Amino acid sequence: MSETFFVKPATRGATIIDPTSNEALDAKGAEKPRDPYWLGLVHRGDVVEIDPPASDEPKSKSAKS
Repeated sequence: MSETFFVKPATRGATIIDPTSNEALDAKGAEKPRDPYWLGLVHRGDVVEIDPPASDEPKSKSAKS
């Protein structure tokens, strides 16, 4: 199991505060630690787990000679 996961608020307009940064969780979601705080929010239905956003970087780079 990963130490982090991506979550977003379950309800549009809901404000979920990150206890580490004291900032609101972005509506598009963010990577958070898989700890009792965030897992509790998932369990209560306050946030939902989402797939990580697609990376803008290519997975492999071709070496040119």
